[in-house]
Amino acid sequence: MRAFNIIGGGLLGLVIGLLVGFGAALFAMRFSQPKNDGSFGMLEMLVCLPTGTLIGLASGLYWGFMR
Repeated sequence: MRAFNIIGGGLLGLVIGLLVGFGAALFAMRFSQPKNDGSFGMLEMLVCLPTGTLIGLASGLYWGFMR
């Protein structure tokens, strides 16, 4: 049961972190100037998506280990 909590918590944290990171990137895109070269929002996506995913994974694993 403990392994299920760790794996399930990690996966759930990963997905939730991905969604929160995507939302944070969309929110951050509101404050940057649009560019005409097709790269609008790429910096925000490159920073916020992996950061949110890693934070979500770490918190999910922490929850799984402490439960």
